[in-house]
Amino acid sequence: MLVTAVLFAAVVGGRAVEMQPEFCGSCHVEREHYDRWLSSGAAEHHRSCIECHTGPGLTGIVHGQVRGVRNVAAYVTGTYSVPLTASVPEEWCLKCHARAQVEAQHARFPGFAPTGCGACHNHKPGSSFTG
Repeated sequence: MLVTAVLFAAVVGGRAVEMQPEFCGSCHVEREHYDRWLSSGAAEHHRSCIECHTGPGLTGIVHGQVRGVRNVAAYVTGTYSVPLTASVPEEWCLKCHARAQVEAQHARFPGFAPTGCGACHNHKPGSSFTG
């Protein structure tokens, strides 16, 4: 019972910390990604990094926290590689954006061939999150 309570507290506490974008931006390696997230327009409608960088449901949250612990450990031990890479699979976008709505919004772009949301909507250098 105690182990369950500790794990629950860790998940809930970890979620509270990771919901703060400033937490991600506090790492100098992540700072440029955080700054681009702010300037790309992504921050306007996507209020936290973890909102997009975790899968759906409790499983997505737990997997995201495990990845986060690994990232923090790699940072602390100096075993991370630069440049950092992260992907956001389309299914993660669809946990908030309904597929029918997305398809209707993109119908106004002739020749649009879906290649995944991240092909256009990202906060890479020189990109605008609005696509």
